[in-house]
Amino acid sequence: MQIANKGLSGDVGDIQLLSEMLWADAATVNRNDLSKQEATLVAQAATLNILFAELARRAAANLNSGSQYWKVPKPSRYGTESAKPMSNDA
Repeated sequence: MQIANKGLSGDVGDIQLLSEMLWADAATVNRNDLSKQEATLVAQAATLNILFAELARRAAANLNSGSQYWKVPKPSRYGTESAKPMSNDA
């Protein structure tokens, strides 16, 4: 597609180019050609898998290192460590 190869340079003409690209994409969708959208979804799924794997790796590394982020204080019976039960003497 020749329009997509022009690229965006940041000037006012880019709005016209973007409009042309969107109309061209809409025309391909109307012809039941969803290959570009399918490729986008596949790329997004792969990116999310990579991102999840990296975040899981970091979480495991932090968990195994005894990081302060994982040291959550245990809740007391009354909600917080400093809270005391209410008396019935009111």
